[in-house]
Amino acid sequence: MENLAKEDQTQRNLYDAAVREVVEYEKSLFYVVVSAIQNWWCVYLARKRNAGQQKRLLHSQYYYGIRRLAKIKRRIDREIADNKLDADKLRRDFPDYNLEISEHMSKIAAIKAAQNTKVAKQFLLKLRNAVMKTRKKKFQREENARQEVKKREAFAKAEKGRRELAGRPCSS
Repeated sequence: MENLAKEDQTQRNLYDAAVREVVEYEKSLFYVVVSAIQNWWCVYLARKRNAGQQKRLLHSQYYYGIRRLAKIKRRIDREIADNKLDADKLRRDFPDYNLEISEHMSKIAAIKAAQNTKVAKQFLLKLRNAVMKTRKKKFQREENARQEVKKREAFAKAEKGRRELAGRPCSS
């Protein structure tokens, strides 16, 4: 037991000595740093360097965002052309671009709606013209049939009149 207590005391003394050495080293290092370099210059250099890094980082992030948006647009256009567009999967793949994806899809939907409206108007115009032509032809056929009936009636009347004249005795 006595040896254990001596060993414990020896280890504590060694630990305390090491702690004192570290504290003395930190104090001397702090003095060297403080006396050798002026603090304001270090802060100025650090801020200047950080400002340049932030500027480059913002510039890089801006163009990265543009490239990523272009990639998303190409993907949307390709998937629409292939009829494989899954908007929910696209929003899951790019959660930070939900607004831009919705905006681009709305634009595409508006363009498609305008194209559909244009085609529908052309179809409606052609349909109306075809209906008008059909009605005109039908009216013309009916008119021709009425004219034919009138001619037959007139011819029948004329024949009847000739027969009556031919069947009457002459009184002169």
